[in-house]
Amino acid sequence: MFDGMLVGGLLIVGGIYAAARASATQQLTRTHRRRYWSIFTLALSAWLVASPWILGFSDSTRLMWNAVICGAVLAILSGVNLLVTEHLGHDQHPGFVA
Repeated sequence: MFDGMLVGGLLIVGGIYAAARASATQQLTRTHRRRYWSIFTLALSAWLVASPWILGFSDSTRLMWNAVICGAVLAILSGVNLLVTEHLGHDQHPGFVA
């Protein structure tokens, strides 16, 4: 139950950090930072999907499906961001996920 709040907090702090570093003339992040962020969010999404069974709350159907669905959505968004960034290159794609 608390792992969802921890993952959400990490995503919020990371998003605020990325937004604070942005300026009107720069992209939100550069490609290598975006790649690391996407890999980090993929790892967080894997944790969310696996956490009901690792932490033992898979008996609670609502909590389990919440973790699995949130993890799947996060994995899809960060995977698309990673693939599009890798395909387009450094300066052509500003990124979907900060």
